[in-house]
Amino acid sequence: MARKFSELRSKMSPAARAHSEARARAMLAEMPLQELRVARGLSQQALAASLKVRQASISKLERRGFQRRRDPERVVLRVTEAREPE
Repeated sequence: MARKFSELRSKMSPAARAHSEARARAMLAEMPLQELRVARGLSQQALAASLKVRQASISKLERRGFQRRRDPERVVLRVTEAREPE
């Protein structure tokens, strides 16, 4: 029977947990914004509402790539934390 990742993570050493979290952040930072948004099940409109910007801004970021922004980590963090509005 498969175990939950939270159970496995609780048994990891603090160093291993930190390493795992750093690798996950690095992989998310490399992921294209559209792919990340779709993986989270968010529409452009829902993501725009979460980031307090217009939907057209999200579309532009996806077309041009957001890696050129000054702080792409902030965008990635907000996308990973975003939820579909109810």
